[in-house]
Amino acid sequence: MKKFLFSIGLVFIVGCSQSNNELNPVKQNQTKQQEVTHSISSNIDEGEKGNTKRNPFFFEEDISYVKYNGQFLFDDIINDSVRLGINKIAQLNDGELYELKLQAIEGVPDDRLSLGYLYVQEDKIYKIAYGDEKIKQFISSEEIPEGSAIICQDDEIKDDLAKGEAGWHHYLTIDGDKCEYHSYSNLIETDYYESFTWEKGKGLINYRSGFGAERDAIELKKIEDSTINENNTINSKVVEQQKQEVNDKNSKGEENMNENLVGESVTYRNEKMGFSIELPKTWEGKYIVTEGEFGLSLEHNVNGEKGDKLITIGIYDTEQQWLADGGDDVVMSYLKLGIRNGLVFVYQLPSESNYDMETDKGKFAYEEYIELQEDIEDIIGSFKFLDGDYSHINVAWYENKMQEIEKER
Repeated sequence: MKKFLFSIGLVFIVGCSQSNNELNPVKQNQTKQQEVTHSISSNIDEGEKGNTKRNPFFFEEDISYVKYNGQFLFDDIINDSVRLGINKIAQLNDGELYELKLQAIEGVPDDRLSLGYLYVQEDKIYKIAYGDEKIKQFISSEEIPEGSAIICQDDEIKDDLAKGEAGWHHYLTIDGDKCEYHSYSNLIETDYYESFTWEKGKGLINYRSGFGAERDAIELKKIEDSTINENNTINSKVVEQQKQEVNDKNSKGEENMNENLVGESVTYRNEKMGFSIELPKTWEGKYIVTEGEFGLSLEHNVNGEKGDKLITIGIYDTEQQWLADGGDDVVMSYLKLGIRNGLVFVYQLPSESNYDMETDKGKFAYEEYIELQEDIEDIIGSFKFLDGDYSHINVAWYENKMQEIEKER
């Protein structure tokens, strides 16, 4: 895995169908699904397709991940919090196509990680029948393929089969702001079942699937306030409000790579890497920015000497590598700032201080260091990518650029 770390206080650098056997994800070739996702992801074109009103049952448009408490019954019983990726595949005339897929989980087969391809319209959510050709044909024709099913809408759907009748059962119930879809087969004792529970304003709040006798079963329960937007893992309304306030204060800042004092904050813009961040004006003279092999570092300035690090930033080649390394679910983990060109920008909060509390100098440095830490949440919340074409940016480019800087010294 290629993971680049550098310290910085800113371096950034479905209607139910007649036959839905195809909705069983375990009976399909999931490798082909991955190929389909790769081959059609370029079809997303916001400008050429119609704009539909957001379905209130589905996730907000900027949400890229949601956390769930999961239980997985395979060879072992696994209980753990997991991430569900909300991956937009295509923008169509009457809706949007997504794949919902879990992060890699040790002990859970890869072919059970995908919850399927969902076609989200203004008033309905379809689960599209599995199969690479079906997905490709659907994107080109926008005709919902046979074997798909409505898994969310405002009106209930009754089961076509009587209770206990052999076959594939599908029904949908409404309870206030909640919509619950169930599908199961009782053709044999160990056949497949699946359910989705949606809630307006929250998205998918519960999911279950597996086989008879709870074999190879998955159950997900959404963790409240766990949505992660595409630009920042700190997804609280408070931070977003703070971020907007900072942006408003600094909207008149000069566009260059230097630090510009604007109001009560310092705007740092890095045109080479394509990001900006805001620092409190009270930080003036209290930090040292140092260029390193893989980026920049922001460290506490103690009488002209480098003190403890204030923020650590890293870059992962891919989001899969970051998630495989624990994502933000491990102690002292690297939290995601955003993604550009597939490159994942992450940060790490300060660890324990190393200042000598037996000396006056150490005590003073420690007290100032603690004061600086109080501003870090606002600083992280202000991170944003600059507008423009930064398609040239990747790990290799960045590494070479840092080597060039070293040679120029």
